[in-house]
Amino acid sequence: MPDHGKRALANIKNLTVPVQGREMDCACFGSGGRSMVVIPGLSDGLMTVKGRAWLLAGPYRRFWEEFTVYVCSRSNELPEGFSIRDMASELAEAMGPWASKEPASWGCPKGV
Repeated sequence: MPDHGKRALANIKNLTVPVQGREMDCACFGSGGRSMVVIPGLSDGLMTVKGRAWLLAGPYRRFWEEFTVYVCSRSNELPEGFSIRDMASELAEAMGPWASKEPASWGCPKGV
């Protein structure tokens, strides 16, 4: 018999967040009271998180109870000369509506 409690706990969804006139794709899962933001690295330039929430959720299962986990790609259209600092600012803006006061963050410089 399936465990429907785990499915509800997973709360898996794909999000598109408007930011600075562009869109940022995010995968969201978990139902905890704290936010965890995962920032993908190299893999994001090859394949974004768009539509991949179900695929990404499994490895983060241990965090589902304590955290709501957000894995956020960079925005879809980067203007020429857009710096790492600009990307960080954009991510902070996108996090605004759902980030807790002190979100946990996890950078994956070589991918998710």
